[in-house]
Amino acid sequence: MKKFAKKIIAVFMGELMAKIQSDTFETVLAKKLAGVSNIPNMNEAEEISFYKDIVDAVTDSVVEVMGGEAD
Repeated sequence: MKKFAKKIIAVFMGELMAKIQSDTFETVLAKKLAGVSNIPNMNEAEEISFYKDIVDAVTDSVVEVMGGEAD
């Protein structure tokens, strides 16, 4: 039973890590951050791109800590 539970948890964690690193999730977070800030000399698209780079680095770090591989 333990092996089965470990397999189920591993599958769930793999799916969770994939969702955390998905472009959709990272873009949603970047848009939220851009919506609450106003960086001088940047338009909204530039802010989203700026935050997307940061969010990508953060999600990669989270996945690596959880035992996965960064994208």
